[in-house]
Amino acid sequence: MKPFLGIDLTTNSKNEQTIGNEFLIKKTPTELTQKIQMQANKMDTTMHKSHISSVLQFFQYGSIAFFFITISATLRSELSFAEKYHNAPWLYWSATICGIIGFTLSILDKRKRNQSLPSSERLLIEFRNNINDIYKFLSIPDSAEEIDILSFTYTTKNGKVKLVKNILPVYQFSNCIFKIYSDTNNLYLTCLKGTYAFPLSSQI
Repeated sequence: MKPFLGIDLTTNSKNEQTIGNEFLIKKTPTELTQKIQMQANKMDTTMHKSHISSVLQFFQYGSIAFFFITISATLRSELSFAEKYHNAPWLYWSATICGIIGFTLSILDKRKRNQSLPSSERLLIEFRNNINDIYKFLSIPDSAEEIDILSFTYTTKNGKVKLVKNILPVYQFSNCIFKIYSDTNNLYLTCLKGTYAFPLSSQI
């Protein structure tokens, strides 16, 4: 039995086709899926722009860490501050400069987040509205429950499924959110891609 939504890499390591498309009875129009993909890309771009660059973040956290480590070591030392400063004045000047840099970058980062917040909220509302448009097109009943289904890459050998690991290494899982409901004939699973129908007779 092949895993639903699994991606078989046995004969093609670049395969991206999921298992189960033969059960897809209603597909979301391309314009709707493209629209929500564009919204997702915009949200991702806005999220990246809402923070200072990764290089500045490195200096931000590194400077703050060095500042607090220096302060902590100073407080634990039994020498007086004058003696400690006399022994290593460069250390305290470095800690002071790092503290100023770190906290200044923290203020800039927070300011960028606050400036991008209205845009992020607007995009999130639009994204949710697009999802609702797709659900309306697919005629999902209000009684439908939300479930998670894991999709993963795998290979088969001697009839056994073996998960494919990535370079981290962890298993290549992705979480797919579905709406589940049924009628007298079928069990339905609906995602943004479309609606899958499984005959109830085959579940017995």
